[in-house]
Amino acid sequence: MWSTRQRIAHWLIHAGVGVGVLAGGFFIFNHIKEAADKSVAGIAVWSVASLAFLFCATIGFWYAFLGVNQHWESTRMLRPITTEARQVMLALCRISQANRTAGRSIPLMNCVAVIGLIGAFLLKDARWLGIVVMIVDLRWWLWVRTTTPPFVLFLSTSEAMSVERHHRLKLSISPLRAVSLLDVGINTDADTAGSLNLDCLRTEEDEDWWKVIVLLIELAPIVVINADAESPGVIREATHLVAEDITFKTIFLSNRDAPLLRQVSDAIAAEAGHCIASNYRLDQILALALNRGLKPSRERPISSFL
Repeated sequence: MWSTRQRIAHWLIHAGVGVGVLAGGFFIFNHIKEAADKSVAGIAVWSVASLAFLFCATIGFWYAFLGVNQHWESTRMLRPITTEARQVMLALCRISQANRTAGRSIPLMNCVAVIGLIGAFLLKDARWLGIVVMIVDLRWWLWVRTTTPPFVLFLSTSEAMSVERHHRLKLSISPLRAVSLLDVGINTDADTAGSLNLDCLRTEEDEDWWKVIVLLIELAPIVVINADAESPGVIREATHLVAEDITFKTIFLSNRDAPLLRQVSDAIAAEAGHCIASNYRLDQILALALNRGLKPSRERPISSFL
């Protein structure tokens, strides 16, 4: 369900990495020919070091392209992305379980970058800078991933089906962000949980939960709430959306008749203006928004997208 712009960016990423690999391969082959008069051991060591440099640089360029792609698409759909919004997202990451991945990896990346710089200067071998390139690009990608506001906020109970829905949402709007506060460790396979590590902003402290919810509802252009769930937390979230008149950008995801709305109020449930959508219709709405660069507003609520 990618837009034309996303497909172009996707192919540019692969083309850029391919060109980098070919250029690096040519560089290595050319220098191996020049070193043909050296010992076999010397050529082997030089080749392994060069391949390591090529490997690190290729990984670095790959993540740099991923970061640029997400930054480009997010700026197109969310513009303007203010410095304040990025600071809020970074603060939310730090108090959430996502910090287990992001926060702990930064010191390790810094140490590896220092090793690369020391190797380049002490050994007078520029190939060590391949490590530095990789770390700089990884840091750039991680900054974009953790500070970019979400395009979609998904609200639901923490159960395996909800985590899978979040995962499908993430894939359908990639490289834009879809975030939630779900517990990805509940009956979820490792691959799915790993892919959502930076997008499940479940708080470490229970008292932070509601503050994070309110901030994310304000930042996200589209809110998707599981209207088949009837837990106290989801009812409170739905009540807030209705009370603050934020339903213009809310999709009530339901494969039934949205029982969550009746939990909020029978009068609210009887209103015809709410956007109640199945999974199929949700995909259609998001595809339209991505292809046309649309964001819901009070003048054009999300229910009018189809």
